[in-house]
Amino acid sequence: MTTVLVIEDEAPVRENIVDILTYEGFEVIDAANGEQGITLAREQQPAIIVCDIMMPEVSGYDVLQALRKESGTATIPFIFLTARAGRDDMRQGMELGADDYLTKPFQPPELVAAVRARLEKQHIQEQQRRQRISQRLLLAQEETRRLIAGELHGEVGALLTGLKMLLGMSRRRPPEEMKARLNEGLALVNELSSCITELWLDLRPSMLDDLGLLPALLQYYERFAAQTQVRVNFKHAGLEQR
Repeated sequence: MTTVLVIEDEAPVRENIVDILTYEGFEVIDAANGEQGITLAREQQPAIIVCDIMMPEVSGYDVLQALRKESGTATIPFIFLTARAGRDDMRQGMELGADDYLTKPFQPPELVAAVRARLEKQHIQEQQRRQRISQRLLLAQEETRRLIAGELHGEVGALLTGLKMLLGMSRRRPPEEMKARLNEGLALVNELSSCITELWLDLRPSMLDDLGLLPALLQYYERFAAQTQVRVNFKHAGLEQR
């Protein structure tokens, strides 16, 4: 069931809004002031918020600004329902990030239509966002496949070709030279093993599962610097937790 948060300081008006939306099949939670509304929005993560503007201490504008600053509530559709019907009031509300602006007195169908319209728009935007994420994931997968193919064809392929040639030539060598050839072959196998290990670590470092992202990144940069003599200047924040 879709949850609607109603923030309204006048009890009769708030009860009326709650009754209208409940009758239309919404799950409604309500707050009697702006501070309580901000707390409920953070805790309950409603699908949409209907809020008055003229409230003591914490106005509707304050509520909207507070919620738009937090990642958990920034994208919740927000509708002002207020007696402030002036053009400047409406403009201010929309500039702060409101999705719609209704004025009192209002008709129940008007409120319901506004809520449904904003929820539908939010649904479409969420679908588009997921499509963009899916496209980026597909591109990342294709790039990963391309890199793996390049590594296999380049380093691994070259080592296997060298090993094959060495073994082929060893068949025609006298027994006294076989030991030296076997040692060369063993060196190529060791090099091939190291190359495959490097490729595996690049794809999925075990430290990523064991210790988390930050230690894995630090190890990766340390290994990269040792291999390339390129110093990595890495700054981070917020990566301490798993």
